[in-house]
Amino acid sequence: MWWPPSASPNVSGATPFQEIPAAGRWQGVELGKQEGRQEVRALGLEEGRRREACTLALRLLEHRCGSLIAATTSCIEALSRAQLENLTLALLDFRSGEDLHVWLEHLEA
Repeated sequence: MWWPPSASPNVSGATPFQEIPAAGRWQGVELGKQEGRQEVRALGLEEGRRREACTLALRLLEHRCGSLIAATTSCIEALSRAQLENLTLALLDFRSGEDLHVWLEHLEA
């Protein structure tokens, strides 16, 4: 069935953008911007926490095990925040760099 453009049914139930008053559109845009900023802020905070956990783990590992090779450092830098927190707890029991390599191998398995 053919409907004139002004009378065509809206299948999705949503109001067409053109029919929303300008003030309402502006409020919607501002709300979207605010939600976007909050999401970006939350992602930034999480990444900052992950980096801080990584820095702490690397410092403690170097103190416990000595200097780390670049490949080991890269592997640790790729860990999630939860994995880094688990590593930080586990390293309290490490006696050598070999303990770290065993821990990382178990993580990959």
